[in-house]
Amino acid sequence: NEILANSAAPQLDTIEIFNPSTTETADISDWWLSDSLANPQKYRIPAGTTIAPGGYILFTETQFNTGPAAFALSGNGDEVLQ
Repeated sequence: NEILANSAAPQLDTIEIFNPSTTETADISDWWLSDSLANPQKYRIPAGTTIAPGGYILFTETQFNTGPAAFALSGNGDEVLQ
């Protein structure tokens, strides 16, 4: 798993989730992403979201930095919780 924080245009802040399994698809439906342990349910990953074995999925700030629970990633240090 990796993040790109404090990105410079045209790049976007991005959260990458990796499925290390070589045989199993990972179902991450209804998982949550957040930048706050005190408020861990900020962005809900949509139902039906899966990651193929050995695959990656990317979430950009156009997804998690919208709505009432929006969050952004700081280039000065931040954390991402899943």
